Amino acid sequence: MSAIKLRARLAEIEQRMLALQAQMVLLHAVHQSVRNDLDAIVYPVLQLPNEITSEIFTRYVEDKDSKDSSPLRLLEICRSWREVAISTCQLWTHIRSVQLLAYWLPRAGGIPLDVKLVLRDTPETLAALQMLCQYSSQWERVELRWAGNGPLPTVFSGPFPNLKKFTLTAKMTLPPLLADAPHLQELELGYGSLASEWNSTPSLMHITRLNLTFETEKCFQLLAQAPNVEDLCIATPYGVANPEPDTPPTTSLILPRVHTLRFAVPSASQILEYLTLPALENLSIALGDSGEWDPTPDLVQLLERSGCTLRKLNLQLIDAHQDSLDSFIELVPLQATRDLTLSNPDGQKLDFDDLLGAMIKGTLLPALDSLKIVGYQFGDGLTSLIALISARADPASWQDVAKLKSVGLSFAAGITAGPVIIPHELFVRTRRRAIPNFFVRTLL
Repeated sequence: MSAIKLRARLAEIEQRMLALQAQMVLLHAVHQSVRNDLDAIVYPVLQLPNEITSEIFTRYVEDKDSKDSSPLRLLEICRSWREVAISTCQLWTHIRSVQLLAYWLPRAGGIPLDVKLVLRDTPETLAALQMLCQYSSQWERVELRWAGNGPLPTVFSGPFPNLKKFTLTAKMTLPPLLADAPHLQELELGYGSLASEWNSTPSLMHITRLNLTFETEKCFQLLAQAPNVEDLCIATPYGVANPEPDTPPTTSLILPRVHTLRFAVPSASQILEYLTLPALENLSIALGDSGEWDPTPDLVQLLERSGCTLRKLNLQLIDAHQDSLDSFIELVPLQATRDLTLSNPDGQKLDFDDLLGAMIKGTLLPALDSLKIVGYQFGDGLTSLIALISARADPASWQDVAKLKSVGLSFAAGITAGPVIIPHELFVRTRRRAIPNFFVRTLL
């Protein structure tokens, strides 16, 4: 190529470069203008005072309906939110992972802790447990489930000045853990045995809610030290026999403040014959095969001995026979019971016609104003059930019979009439009945 052509080519390239430089100057000006406009935009959420942002974050973390309300998500949004989240101690007090203990505990500051952990017999878990115990003064609600094969390390030295609720389940001999917990109100223990030191535990004096999963004799060991308990739940370990106590109380154990009593399995009700509960109003009891254990006679004696009146009854039929149900309804005084729940988790086919018929006329449960039936099969029709709802919705023809104000029906799947037809029939047949709270649903 000649020199003339090369000079012409060079001039052309220089002109194009000048044009591009001019475009770059223009783009820089536009870029700066857009940047200024963007910086001028005010995001209301980022203009909130840090105190309000912290409160919003706290409510987000404490939202039990949220599937993922971990504070770690807040760290991913922006630098401003990250700074606020890290400085908000309340966000780091709900601990659910052993792996996160080392990161969350320092961030919690001096705020009371809500801890729920499954502990395994590994060096990492034991180290985390020792770290957790260093913060014992901040424990408020702690639930520990020991899944290890060996004994739980006895590192619970306390003190526990803020502890209000404590749960420990472990298949081992439980050492005395709560010698210094003056504000303990709720205690759940179970699945193991108790060390002899539990015979003198001052912290049990203040407990108002007690949940025990032990054999009967071990329950006595703790109940004798908890005179102020108000809500009592007793169970026996699954698959473990519950023998009569070797040294039963020589006199009835009086718990003057217990208003709610729950038995999670039928065999746990063996303790009934040793209790006196003058304030008892709410009872949840499981009926099993009467050939194995029928709690009805002991329950009747307890009610007579205590002079109490049942206001609320949750009756669970677990492998129960018809005679167990009939005996219970016939013998247990239910004249003042206002709230009844019949629960049939196994979907057994039992005859309720006699029970419902007596309720229709008010000869049974005359004070009843709330009825819930869960899991029952009405395969032969709904005549008695519909008659009950119709009659007790407006019981003007009978004196001293309460009006049903709430009815909840949850049908088990596999009903003869089908899961859709029966609820529809109920609504059609009872739609004019003035029951303020009435719902029907199907358990599939």
